[in-house]
Amino acid sequence: MKLAVWMLCALTAAAATFDGRQPQLASRGGLTALTFGAGNAIYFASSGDGGKNWSQAVKIAEAGVLSLGMHRGPRIVIGSGVIVISAVAGRKGRGQDGDLRTWRSLDGGKTWSPGPQVNDAPASAREGLHAMAAGPGNRLFAVWLDDREGKKALYGAASGDGGASWKNQRMYRPSGGSICECCHPSVMFGSNGQIYAMFRNSLGGFRDLYLMTSTNSGRSFSQQKLGEGAWKLDACPMDGGGLVVDGAGVRTVWRRGDTVYEARPGKPEREIAKGKNPTAAGSWTAWTSGEDFYVAKSGSAARNNKGAYPALVDAGEGRAILAYEVEGRIITDTLE
Repeated sequence: MKLAVWMLCALTAAAATFDGRQPQLASRGGLTALTFGAGNAIYFASSGDGGKNWSQAVKIAEAGVLSLGMHRGPRIVIGSGVIVISAVAGRKGRGQDGDLRTWRSLDGGKTWSPGPQVNDAPASAREGLHAMAAGPGNRLFAVWLDDREGKKALYGAASGDGGASWKNQRMYRPSGGSICECCHPSVMFGSNGQIYAMFRNSLGGFRDLYLMTSTNSGRSFSQQKLGEGAWKLDACPMDGGGLVVDGAGVRTVWRRGDTVYEARPGKPEREIAKGKNPTAAGSWTAWTSGEDFYVAKSGSAARNNKGAYPALVDAGEGRAILAYEVEGRIITDTLE
């Protein structure tokens, strides 16, 4: 494992701030979209100039008891002519119940209407951890930690109509056991429509990251462990990592112990830095350490700032848009 040495410098001034928690970003065709939670409400804002200026945040829904915090919260994707926001919410919440619900906009975020529930077994998404990705056309894919079998399994659902309908399937659960109980999954589409999903497994006491790959629109998946090392831990670290599909294939970032690593399937991991909660987009990687978070572009110095739970989206030409949480506010920035 090769240690990457990062120099530190401060981030520039933020572009916009919103009251809320757990931001998530999406970008497609010149539109950048932001979603986040505040209390039990879900909010949306957009930018048409690469994150330099943002619309006012609008509340799209009150979602019962919304799962929020520790990587829980709404997710957002942009399809062809549709924006979809997903979130886990229930009547009781707090892990007692929860369904993966959706809201859709067909006019660029001006108006919203409820979409279908994604999980087809009631309350099975009560852990509150999920991810969603948009692919070619109006293909979408969602993944979540599911409890319908009594032990945590990775479930997925495919949509070919921009989230107007979903088809569930169990993607993985170890025989007689459970995947890691509260580490969030990730999902991305490849350029040829492949689906990649990453999750933390729990096998024989080892809590390592695995990559699932489908080349047939999600009907079946193969799996492989990421990296050469292993992490034996009698607990869930509540840290799922990040997933990128780029010109070289799949790039993953994740935590083992007190260290953040980068790995490509079938290759040794590379140590990035001490930290946790990593995520990635394009050539950028972000992670937290203490009360700070750090962002770094491949081959460049890392930048640090106060805050937590950074979210990134690729803005093209080596740029990225950043959103993060600090003291109950969402702050956005552009990275070049």
